[in-house]
Amino acid sequence: MGCHMRIHDRYLPRDKFFMGKETWLKGDMVYTVSFDRLDYIRAGMDNGKRVYFKQKLNRDNMRQVYACMLHGMNLHRLIEHL
Repeated sequence: MGCHMRIHDRYLPRDKFFMGKETWLKGDMVYTVSFDRLDYIRAGMDNGKRVYFKQKLNRDNMRQVYACMLHGMNLHRLIEHL
């Protein structure tokens, strides 16, 4: 479907929750959430300090994310402007 996109493994943390599983973005399930309720994914400890997973999607992948969201909101005719 146009509103779904598989996220490649290289953009995900290498832990038991993500390894060996397919991860999908679902652009038809967009929600509002406060940034105060979001946090980085903890990747462990290094010399007594917390390490967080901070991998970012590249520009082309973000265009695909926006396209999925536009499909999900039935605004797919706007994709050509991304």
